[in-house]
Amino acid sequence: MAVQLDFSTKDQFERDERQLNFINRELVGFVVRLNGENGLGEKDKTYLSGTYRNIRDLERIGDYAENIVEYATTLARSSQQFSDDAKYEISQLKTLLHQLYVQAMDAYQNERLASLGNANAIEEEIDDYTRRMEEGHITRMEKGICTPSVGAQYLELSSNAERIADHMINIAKSIKSLKTN
Repeated sequence: MAVQLDFSTKDQFERDERQLNFINRELVGFVVRLNGENGLGEKDKTYLSGTYRNIRDLERIGDYAENIVEYATTLARSSQQFSDDAKYEISQLKTLLHQLYVQAMDAYQNERLASLGNANAIEEEIDDYTRRMEEGHITRMEKGICTPSVGAQYLELSSNAERIADHMINIAKSIKSLKTN
């Protein structure tokens, strides 16, 4: 399976990451000021508290995505590459992350508990999948199919993707506090 690294949107990604960092700082300040206002009800305070956590989760997702781009850049500069099996696993992980994103955003935007349940199931699948990715990659390194330097990048990519999934599920779970108030 010939999967090539595509850097055609890297400049846009870097602009988006800078903008996300700026928005994070501004929104956090706004939410903190708003939360200090008198006359807010408990539901509003709960919502603002969840909003603060969600902003932090989104910013962390951006940071992990930035790490993954750095791994790809380092790999592109070297003469090494991932094995076809590793590339396939990464493409499967990308699909799972996209499925999680769709369900998590539906849960969050529409306060849908069914989508939250779907998101939880996908997040657990991602946890299991990244564990299997790591085990498979260690086996490939033992067989000499992959090198330790590429293996380290692969394992970091897998770990960062799993953390992205954790932050996505945190955002989706924030609707639970709204549903109970």
